[in-house]
Formats: sequence, structure tokens, C-alpha cells
Amino acid sequence: MHIYDLFEAPAYDIKQSKFNRGGQNDEKARIYKIADPNYRKFNPKAGVDILGKGVTAYAVSKKDKPHEVKKIVFEGDHPSRDPYFKFLKMAIKNQDSIFIPKIYSVKIFKYAKGSGDSVMYSYFYHIEMERLNSWKNLNWGQWSQLFNIYLGVTVKSLNVASKSKASDMFAAILSNIVRVGGVSKNAKIAPNSDLVDRLVLLTKIFKRGSVTLDLHKANMMYRITPYGVQPVIADPFYY
Repeated sequence: MHIYDLFEAPAYDIKQSKFNRGGQNDEKARIYKIADPNYRKFNPKAGVDILGKGVTAYAVSKKDKPHEVKKIVFEGDHPSRDPYFKFLKMAIKNQDSIFIPKIYSVKIFKYAKGSGDSVMYSYFYHIEMERLNSWKNLNWGQWSQLFNIYLGVTVKSLNVASKSKASDMFAAILSNIVRVGGVSKNAKIAPNSDLVDRLVLLTKIFKRGSVTLDLHKANMMYRITPYGVQPVIADPFYY
């Protein structure tokens, strides 16, 4: 039923699927039913755990794949225009980078046309990727490491009072690097050059237009390894 696997087929080879909005096979409606009001609660019948939700997507994990996440984007545009798909293409070309999520497969579906459908946002994406941690899972030692190694500055010198503020500031600094295409002259940081190189790749997408930069703390994730914590850019754009 999937349209294509990004690793094997040419881009934009999209065929009509049989998914009707609101129908029995509408995955958005199915996930909404699974989620119910307590979307974070594991649903044994469905075999998935709803990890989180945004305006246009859910992140779920399957019981048999605890180290993977399946992100389901319900309101996507055609891949030639969709900002998240543009990020996915860049990410797949840079899988050697620690700052990019490890992506295992991408599948694209198209809703069958219905009387209530708009022209845009009629595609949805299934992305299987590694399971990462949100800012809430990090301790102060890990935040100290992040600021020291990747931004060349101490948390103490920035007078950060909470982990929430630390995550806000970390994401804001990275967002500004993407916005200006490098480190601004008045920035009191000396960021890791490898991180800046990856952020400048996002600048190229951002400056082409048709996307809005959305690199805030909820769209940053973190990989916890035996060698320390690593920042991972999860979802930097929206329309």
C-alpha cells in the first residue's frame, strides 16, 4: 500500500491510494481513536505507545521495536513542496552526522480525493527512525556538556535557571545560526564547527523560501550515548 521507499525508488513517484478522509481506513482517524483523550498511555490492543503529538503529526512506538519511533505526518504537501520532506532528503544524505536522526525508511501515501479535500495537504508520510530523548530527559550534567562541547560556553555564565530555559536557549542559538547562515558577530559563543556545518545545510533550504524556521526546543531531540549526549535536529521547518 505504500507509495515508495525513499532509499529504493525515485522521488515523487506517487500513486493514488485508497485512504479516504474520515473513513475506516483513514490512519489519522485510527490514531485519534487509539489516542483517545490520554494519548500518552500505552494502548495494548493497538500495540503502540503514543509518544507525542503535534499540529500535523504523531510519534508512536511499537511494542516489538522499542528503540524505534514511527512518525506519522497527516497533513503533508506534495514532496516537491513539503518542508519536512525537504529536511528528510537532506537528512538521508547526511546519515553520517551525529546531529541528524537515523532514518530507516520513508513512505508516502496520498488520500483519495473527496468532496471536502483541499488541493494542498493531501499527502501523509510514515517515517521510521531511531528513538531519541526530549530535553526533559536530560540532567544538569548533560546540559553542561551540551553547552561546553557544542557552543563553547558554560551554562553558569549564561545564568540559566532551569532545564526548560536551558533547552530554550540552546535551540534559540542553533536557530539563529540557521537564520544567518553562520555565527553572528555579536554572539558570545564559539560553537562546534561540525555542528555549524550541518546547520548551514538547513540555511540553504530555509533561504530558498516556502518554509518557516521552527527550530525550538520541542523540535530538538537528544541522543544519549556512553560517550555523552548529542544534540539532534528533528524537525526544523513548517509552512
